[in-house]
Amino acid sequence: MIRRIFAAGLGAVLLAVPMLASADAQTDLMDQARFLLTREAASRVNFDSSKPSCVVMTSVKMARVGEAFLFAWGSFGIDTTPGKNGWTQNGAYNIVTSVPGTYLYKLSFVGAGGAATSCETRVVVK
Repeated sequence: MIRRIFAAGLGAVLLAVPMLASADAQTDLMDQARFLLTREAASRVNFDSSKPSCVVMTSVKMARVGEAFLFAWGSFGIDTTPGKNGWTQNGAYNIVTSVPGTYLYKLSFVGAGGAATSCETRVVVK
């Protein structure tokens, strides 16, 4: 009897581990995407901080209605004064759409010197 209880408990734990690992892996993926996109934006600046740079990406170019996808961005050389930019320097969201169509994701940033830049990507949802 004790073996059955132990086996059932162990089975429940082993079934739950992949779900927990999946959530942890998603967080790691978002962190890695933000980091890499910020570095990509930094490489585009060419050491001229008066001209900010940004990069956006999605994990897919085409998705189905109800399917989640990752939207992430990174920027470099932006003015970090609160209220200057509507977006953080880097970030990521999981997006789920319920309506088919072509979605444009465009972010704009202002640099410390006042120069502006924008970056965009599209996702087709069917």
